[in-house]
Amino acid sequence: MGLAAVVSFAGVLRAQETSPSLGGVIRNETGRGIEQAQVILDSGSVQRELRTNGDGRFRFAGVSVGRHRLRVLRIGFQPRDTAVAVTGAVTDVTISLQRLTSLTEVAVRARPMGVYGTVLERDSLRPVAGARVALLGGRLGDNERACLFVNGVARPNATIRDFSVEEIESIEVYGFRSEFTNTLGKRWPRRDICGNLNARPLPGNRAQFISIWTRR
Repeated sequence: MGLAAVVSFAGVLRAQETSPSLGGVIRNETGRGIEQAQVILDSGSVQRELRTNGDGRFRFAGVSVGRHRLRVLRIGFQPRDTAVAVTGAVTDVTISLQRLTSLTEVAVRARPMGVYGTVLERDSLRPVAGARVALLGGRLGDNERACLFVNGVARPNATIRDFSVEEIESIEVYGFRSEFTNTLGKRWPRRDICGNLNARPLPGNRAQFISIWTRR
């Protein structure tokens, strides 16, 4: 009985070792890895998805041999669909994303103060009409209790007010129900406080994670 259990367990290990995997790296136009890109495997009713790590890498385990489709989404970049053939134990791909816009010349007629941008759908990245937009930090205490990441690194006790507009390239805000994969939650240091503990959240403050990308 004990021998049969050992043989069965060894068979499971061999099956795990030979189970095909599909992975690779997502890069921008300069060849730099893109962190937190959403990678969807075989979009549909049985799709799987994950986020890239700090080097832009990802890997799906237990992928069946055959043709598959990868869809990559990242705010600020053109969505990319790629067909991949999985034939062996390990399949790796490199996918490059192009930025949605590239400004080479800006004409300034006045100096109005304000924040400008575009609200996009999560999956298709298409513009959303009629979206309600709230200004972070517009009132005392707004979003000072959110967990703040700077260039992908957790910054306990920091708030968005610690950064000037000139330092920031882009900001991503995730509410309590919008971070589906809980990637940021898993990367937040356990027992560390999010933001300013002395700040009293105002009604309507629902930001859970704020990710700031600085100009560098």
